Amino acid sequence: MTHPVRTHTHPGTDSHSHGVEESSGSADGLGHVDDLAAIERTAEVFKALATPSRLRILLVLSHGQSTVTNIVDITGLSQPLVSQHLKLLRGLHLVSVQRLGREAIYSLMDDHVAHIILDAMAHTTEPFEG
Repeated sequence: MTHPVRTHTHPGTDSHSHGVEESSGSADGLGHVDDLAAIERTAEVFKALATPSRLRILLVLSHGQSTVTNIVDITGLSQPLVSQHLKLLRGLHLVSVQRLGREAIYSLMDDHVAHIILDAMAHTTEPFEG
């Protein structure tokens, strides 16, 4: 199962607005500014993404489902470390696992996870215009 990454645009935005809507009632705008629980959960997601090893695992999974062994082979990380990171990522609902016999197959929970990572990577690799 692959996770195609779709380019998404927000209604009412153009290439100069960077995807931020001006309407305060919008689901993508300031409508969440008072939702402290959602803000806390989002901060936890960003904390989890602040680890290069976890980002590498998620990048592997952004290309499709994978076993722990495959993630270890691609990333060069140790099996215990990959398993530990996957457990944390599952707890944050960023990845899911499907068991086939003794094998665990991991995948991204949804396309949003890939968008977060790939958009951030694209941002950091853009030429600086300052």
